Amino acid sequence: MNIRPATADDLTALARIQKAAFEAYVPEIGKAPAPMVVNLSAQLETYPVFVAETETGIAGYLILDDARDPPLLDTIAVDPAEQGQGVGGALIGHMEDRLRAEGCRRYVLYTNAKMTKTLALYRRRGYTETRHVVEDGYERIYFEKAL
Repeated sequence: MNIRPATADDLTALARIQKAAFEAYVPEIGKAPAPMVVNLSAQLETYPVFVAETETGIAGYLILDDARDPPLLDTIAVDPAEQGQGVGGALIGHMEDRLRAEGCRRYVLYTNAKMTKTLALYRRRGYTETRHVVEDGYERIYFEKAL
């Protein structure tokens, strides 16, 4: 697996993964999850975006809002066909290595309170729940991870 910065040439694959990764949550949330409706082209112009490539192509992506303090893991999305293969872990590992190299000691992320599988994953991986909020019409749970 290769992790690299995303380019404009990746936008079609990113959009495919964006839809596939988040559409299953629409019934639970009652509307499209926030990461499903963001403009990926604008994200690519604004934030570091990394893709995970496998032999079959782009398997996932991660968007890092590194202008915040602490940095925000804004979005991580993995093609459902590639889930459980270490793609998400590789993307997070790459991001964490980058943040450590920059002297960062922690980062944050949030997820929708109705995305129970995602919540369980972050708890298992050592993230600490920090707050519950309603933002932009979504009930979110924030997590923090020390580096």
